[in-house]
Amino acid sequence: MILKLLLLLLISISQLSWASYINSCNLDIDILENASAQISCLEIEENICNDEAISILVSGKIINARPSGRADKGCRQYIGQNYRQSLSIDDPKLNLKRGDVAVLNETFEEDNRNPISRYTLFVGIKK
Repeated sequence: MILKLLLLLLISISQLSWASYINSCNLDIDILENASAQISCLEIEENICNDEAISILVSGKIINARPSGRADKGCRQYIGQNYRQSLSIDDPKLNLKRGDVAVLNETFEEDNRNPISRYTLFVGIKK
């Protein structure tokens, strides 16, 4: 009887636990299209921009991927895929030229309670 109660308790506790996955990878992207930073005004008051956003369209092919911290599902699956994403950046003078290799950090987080979250950061340009 005690064994049955213990087994029931163990099964119940395992159903309450939440699995979480984090996949953080540094991606090397061979740039296929020239791109320049774009500045957008998010809030205008009395013809004055109070809040700006800087972004750049990164378009290329992923040529290398490696873990950056926790990578539960690995990073190799990204290699060879095309990449096209507009990213928020800090540098309004950033230019990407065809043939440059941009490094991005892409992190996916998911668990049983929340949908997938995706974070992408521009790391820099490989010399």
